[in-house]
Amino acid sequence: MIRTRVHFFLVGVLVCGGCATAAKSNPKAMIAQLNVNAPVHKSLSDVNVTVVGGEETSVMILARIADEDFAEALRESIMQSGLFRKALEKGLATYQLHAFIAQINRPIYGMSSTVVVSMEVNYTLARTNPKEVVWQKAVVSTYTAPSLQLAKEGAARKNIEQAIQEMSQLRLE
Repeated sequence: MIRTRVHFFLVGVLVCGGCATAAKSNPKAMIAQLNVNAPVHKSLSDVNVTVVGGEETSVMILARIADEDFAEALRESIMQSGLFRKALEKGLATYQLHAFIAQINRPIYGMSSTVVVSMEVNYTLARTNPKEVVWQKAVVSTYTAPSLQLAKEGAARKNIEQAIQEMSQLRLE
C-alpha cells in the first residue's frame, strides 16, 4: 500500500515537473512582430532596459514570465524596430526604460480548447540626464491560443508591440 502511494507520488512529480519545464517562457517567441512600413521615430540614443515583477514558472502556477525572459524579448524587439540605437542590459545610456509586469491573469479556457491570457505591464521611459520621465503608460494585452504556453508568449509579444508603437510616436533625441 505505501509502495503504491509512493509510486503514484513520484509519477505525479515527474508529470508536473514536465509541465513546468514545458511552460517556461521562450524570449524569442515574445519578440514583437512589427509592421516594417509603420512610421517609427528612430532615436540615435541608447536605452537601458530593466524589468521587474515577473516570476519564474512553477509547477503550481504556469502563467508566469521571468523578468530576464521578458527583458530579453523587449531589448531584441527594440533593436529590431530601430526605435533606439542600442538596447542595453546594463551600462550608461541616454534613456532608461523600466517595465513592471503588474499582472498576468490566470488563463481562461474557452470553447474549442483555446486559452486566453491577458497581461498588464507598466512602462516608464525616462531621460537619464537631466532625469525626466518622457513617457509612462500601463499597457494591457490579451492573446488567445490553443495552449497556455502560446497564449502567455502571445500576450507578452502583443504587449511589447503596443509599447513600441506608442514610444515610436515620441520625438526622442
